[in-house]
Amino acid sequence: MTMAWQTPYGRGFNTSFGYLGGGEDHFTQNGMKGEWGCSGIDLWNTLGPATKADNGTYGGYLYNDAAVRIIEQHPDPETTPLFIYLATQTMHAPVQVPAYYSDKYAMNTTFNYTKPYTISNGMATVTDSILANVTAALKRRGMWNRTLIIHLSDNGGPVWKSMAWHANNFPLRGGKHTNWEGGVRVVAFAGGGFLPSSRHGMVLQGIMHNADWYPTLATLAGASPTDPPAPGVTTNNVPGVDGFDMWPYITGKVEVSPRTEVVLDSTPNGGIIVGDLKLILGTQRFSFWQAPIYPNASGPASSSAFVCGQGCLFNVSADPSEYNDLAAERPDDVARLTALFKARQATAFGPPHTTQDAAACSAKVAALDGYLGPYYEFAKA
Repeated sequence: MTMAWQTPYGRGFNTSFGYLGGGEDHFTQNGMKGEWGCSGIDLWNTLGPATKADNGTYGGYLYNDAAVRIIEQHPDPETTPLFIYLATQTMHAPVQVPAYYSDKYAMNTTFNYTKPYTISNGMATVTDSILANVTAALKRRGMWNRTLIIHLSDNGGPVWKSMAWHANNFPLRGGKHTNWEGGVRVVAFAGGGFLPSSRHGMVLQGIMHNADWYPTLATLAGASPTDPPAPGVTTNNVPGVDGFDMWPYITGKVEVSPRTEVVLDSTPNGGIIVGDLKLILGTQRFSFWQAPIYPNASGPASSSAFVCGQGCLFNVSADPSEYNDLAAERPDDVARLTALFKARQATAFGPPHTTQDAAACSAKVAALDGYLGPYYEFAKA
């Protein structure tokens, strides 16, 4: 977030409140120095730093209050649409939660919770509370019957020692930062009064990617999901939107997902899913399975490299835990998926990234009384 256009407001949101980096200390809001180039408080309110009164409060409380306040103050909900993106960090590192929540699990003798799991379960309880409070606010305003809620994750849980093994992706293999199912297959659900009652409790097994939510929601809102060049731009090397409108599939108007493949990673250590089959290439980390009893901190102290080389092949419908490598017995499928992966790899688009400027970052923090913020424009001023 080193440039103003990278903030939520710069990308089109009317307001925003939260951290701009990939994470922060839940209590102090101190940002991640490695992402910025310097240290400071990462708490931003639309166009500038949040107030000192907000800083120092557990983040889950701040984001809960902000979401409820937006709903309560939303003008004329009968005629004015509302879109909220609520990414609370309450299930993300660092592993921190007020004792009120972790203490709910500390005395559990059945599972003998370790401290990291006690905290993690407390964090999950905060998440549940936020969802309950947002739901209640929507119902108070009479908005629930026209609301669609989507709850999802961006990746599987971390399973390495430095994260105290606080996540468990059983029965899936691996976790975050891998192309194993434990890293890329996540739970998600849709709810709210707008979802047809006939779809309540339904489980859909078709392939869907997080990228599909953009065209799905844009279409529901009556907007075009296409991404034409900006005015005055004569050349555009940005590829089209990679996503499908999933609403007909979610609502049962069609029985089969329009998505038939997912490129997991376009690097040499990447992978691709096509139908039931999944090809993994190169080398993967954290290639183990955790035990079924949660929690148990059953991950190894370190992760040795698992080499798939020219390809590991799995039927992730029949074998979602990826125990049975089919590559040796199905070489034609390996060749077919490898060719498709290379074709997709050739079209991969990597946006340019700005480099960190520690001096400009520090100057911005000083100017903002200790808060981090976009600093490239500041450096040029």
